[in-house]
Amino acid sequence: MPKMPNARDIAIFQARTNGQTPAELSQHYHVSQERIRQIVRKTGMLLLRHEMLSLRNTDTTDNDILQLYRTNYKVINFPEEHILHLWHNINGTATRQTLQKEPADLNSHRVVLQNLFHTNSDECTIQFLSYSAYIQIQSSDIVLIGRAELHDNHIQVSIIHPANGLVSSESIRFADYIECRPTGMNDPAYIVPYISFDNSQPDKQPQWIPIAPNQKELNALADTVLDYFKLFGLLL
Repeated sequence: MPKMPNARDIAIFQARTNGQTPAELSQHYHVSQERIRQIVRKTGMLLLRHEMLSLRNTDTTDNDILQLYRTNYKVINFPEEHILHLWHNINGTATRQTLQKEPADLNSHRVVLQNLFHTNSDECTIQFLSYSAYIQIQSSDIVLIGRAELHDNHIQVSIIHPANGLVSSESIRFADYIECRPTGMNDPAYIVPYISFDNSQPDKQPQWIPIAPNQKELNALADTVLDYFKLFGLLL
């Protein structure tokens, strides 16, 4: 579970929610207005996530979540679609029904990403959107975005500055963390497993070819992605 914000950050978030401007809070707390905005955004997301965790496995609907966001957290200014994605991930309801408006291959990518990171995400908040997993990174007074984009034989990791764009990008190859497997009983060749996405069959799960890596290999792959992000700051 993500840690709770400290008392000062909660006070800043509540003051901003109650109508105080970033300029007023900047003067009161002796930090920049940009830093105030970062604190409000980070604190609001952490508080919202904790509240969502307390609502898991209840009768809470998507409309209830949107009403909660609009009433108490609108100041963080996240798209409502992203708020619902976060809720579905937390509540375990990111099923085919909730994702039916997305292309089949996008659904498949999300499944693999969630399986890859589910045992490695206790220390940070990971959001799954489109073909990628996103993590916020606190670097000095700037919040960077870490993106892990899934491909058939590698994960493309990138660091994005909110104003200046791409900071760094690396390709983390499956071949560096997953051992080769035999291609079949009648074929002596060995290959590194890769992911096959069958876009023509929406109900079909993505498949590792020839067989799936073991959990140790998957954990090493996910840990490498997170370690790359940690080079740039504290995971949020």
